[in-house]
Amino acid sequence: MGKRIIITEEEKKQIKEMHSLNEDWIYDLLSYLGKKGKQAAKKVWSKITGSDKEDISKEDLEKMSPEERAAFEKEMEDDKKSEENKKSEVKKSKEGKKETQKTGSWVVEGRYCYRIPSGYKGGGEAHLLICGLDTSPTNLSKSSKKYTANIPNINKVIFVMTDYKNTVSTAKSWISKNLNASVSSVAGFSKGGEDAWPLVGSLQYKLIGLIDPTTTNSYSYEKVFNKFGENTFLVCDPTNWGGYKGIQKNLQEYCDNKEQSRGRITCEKSGHHQQLGIFYEKYSTRL
Repeated sequence: MGKRIIITEEEKKQIKEMHSLNEDWIYDLLSYLGKKGKQAAKKVWSKITGSDKEDISKEDLEKMSPEERAAFEKEMEDDKKSEENKKSEVKKSKEGKKETQKTGSWVVEGRYCYRIPSGYKGGGEAHLLICGLDTSPTNLSKSSKKYTANIPNINKVIFVMTDYKNTVSTAKSWISKNLNASVSSVAGFSKGGEDAWPLVGSLQYKLIGLIDPTTTNSYSYEKVFNKFGENTFLVCDPTNWGGYKGIQKNLQEYCDNKEQSRGRITCEKSGHHQQLGIFYEKYSTRL
């Protein structure tokens, strides 16, 4: 086996610099792979000494010959590369499955529910729907097909839904980072309308939708309709807000003036959630 030697301070310095180790370089070398590192050390120790020693101490490591240290370090590096390759393969597998899942079907991720058209290559456009109190992404994933089944342009853009507690700016950043798309149109449904009203008058989007939305006096017909551009449309049924007289009154004012709205206001008697279908069947060609 050859003569065992004590590792000199100069050797410690060289190994430390080589591996960017801290002062407890031996412990670091032994533990930087966690259990895998300990297994590698035991394997090398057994191979070199013929001993099945369970616990390898700092003193044992210090007494390694240069050849033994080289074998130990090589084993550690090989083990590290093996682990990294395994993690890389697992990551690729997950990404492949995730991509398959993403295209052509509805997917829920955190506070988002989205659908990517089949064959999407990235860099496209997305439509963002801010939802209401009882339409969380999880609930919407169950009813999304029902309310979006007849959307003419459903396969033209990425369709993303999120909850009303989110913000347009946060959602846009998430969509850009995770779906590689830019938001080209926004709609607010029910309480989600609170995020859509401030966008009225913006020329940044192809379409701004207000779907049976929550309103306040700040967004009354008198104060806001003159800001409606060619890209802004309101769909509502004031009777759906019977328990909220302020909202009902504001929406009724819009409906009372729908004839002068040049098609920007649609008032149809229908259930609250059914207003989603009315809006997208009527205006999705603008997505």
